[in-house]
Amino acid sequence: MTDYKTFFASAGIADINPLPIALPSLEEQVRIVLYLKREFAYIQKALDAEATQIQKLNEYKTTLINSAVTGKVKVHSGEVMSIAV
Repeated sequence: MTDYKTFFASAGIADINPLPIALPSLEEQVRIVLYLKREFAYIQKALDAEATQIQKLNEYKTTLINSAVTGKVKVHSGEVMSIAV
């Protein structure tokens, strides 16, 4: 059986502090922020649409269950056969 040993070097703030950090220009940072805001708005719109769809499906499910329980809908083997008007 072979023993494997791993050694991790450590770096403290004194080691990291003097290292240069590359930052984009202020103009590029503004473009990045605007891009991210557009993308987040697009994602939020999609999430809102999904939430609305889920809400509508839950309402439909509740209505269908109530109709089945009250006899307005005939159910046979898990399929809706007819809806009484």
